Amino acid sequence: MALFPGLSVIIRWKIWKSRSIPISTKIQIKKVLVWPVAMYGFESWTLRKNEETHLDAFEMKGLRAGS
Repeated sequence: MALFPGLSVIIRWKIWKSRSIPISTKIQIKKVLVWPVAMYGFESWTLRKNEETHLDAFEMKGLRAGS
């Protein structure tokens, strides 16, 4: 995102807030663009219950924002 500082604004306002883009498409975009960044290095993480809860909350917040 550092290479394209305005990209997050474009994604937020042009995609997530758009009523003409179906929710299923928004979810697919989120799976392709957001989750890989959020889960980078996940294989080496040691998750405790607290972190697992935070990841679940992050996912739910993202799903709510996309609708």
